[in-house]
Amino acid sequence: MNHHPPPIASIVSVVLQQYKHNHNVDFPNEIHNNYMNDSFLLSIVKMLWQYKNFALDNGLLYSIKGRRQLLCIPDVVIGRRTAKETVIDEGHSLLAHLGPEKTLAYLFKFVW
Repeated sequence: MNHHPPPIASIVSVVLQQYKHNHNVDFPNEIHNNYMNDSFLLSIVKMLWQYKNFALDNGLLYSIKGRRQLLCIPDVVIGRRTAKETVIDEGHSLLAHLGPEKTLAYLFKFVW
């Protein structure tokens, strides 16, 4: 059986929704609420007008890389894992367990 991953553009949003479904936690809201607990990202949010390569959209911070918007994941613990571990683990499951290198390659196109 040949597994084809979902389109790249939808991976992060699907990962976030999958986590909400599996754990009954609104992960995008948790990310938004935890920017204040990540000193680096908080400094960007507080002075966003000084950073032309960052933008807020629906309360989520994105790093702008050319035409791509990379969701900024705070360096915090949500539940029992870091937010970054959660995104990687959920992405790995979503991408049909393609292995660590392929999973990270896909996710790094959309997460910072």
